[in-house]
Amino acid sequence: NITKNILNNNNEFIIYQNEYFLIGIVKKKVKKNIGLEYSFFQIEYTNKKKIIDSNINCNNIHNIKNLKKLQVNEYQSVQVEKLNNSIVENVFKKNDSFFIENNEQKYLILLCNVEYNNKLAINLTLQENLQKEVDQIEKEFLNIKKNEYNFQMYQ
Repeated sequence: NITKNILNNNNEFIIYQNEYFLIGIVKKKVKKNIGLEYSFFQIEYTNKKKIIDSNINCNNIHNIKNLKKLQVNEYQSVQVEKLNNSIVENVFKKNDSFFIENNEQKYLILLCNVEYNNKLAINLTLQENLQKEVDQIEKEFLNIKKNEYNFQMYQ
């Protein structure tokens, strides 16, 4: 059930099962130090409802681009560090979209490809897991020594 909710982009959910219930809050965070690059389309629009009704996605974007009804700019393999934070915080996987409205400019950002350095991602994950283990061992060691020496903190 948790996986289904995450895959359906439900960032907040409640799951009832038997006499238990689970409250889930998903906070997505982009790891920027793994060579992450986004390929996306920036589509200028005037009417938000029309663009939503157009059902724009990565599979039909070239058809929409050829119609020339909308101004479509394509960006290939842009390093995530160079992107606007609002884009990075709101699009995570293929076909995710996000509206940006500044003054008279209105854009739909459509993410169509995410690339990253697999070796860097694996190494980073291993380092983070190792650091968690080291922190846990340190915490356990300190607790043992506190008990051994009857340590008490006065304030």
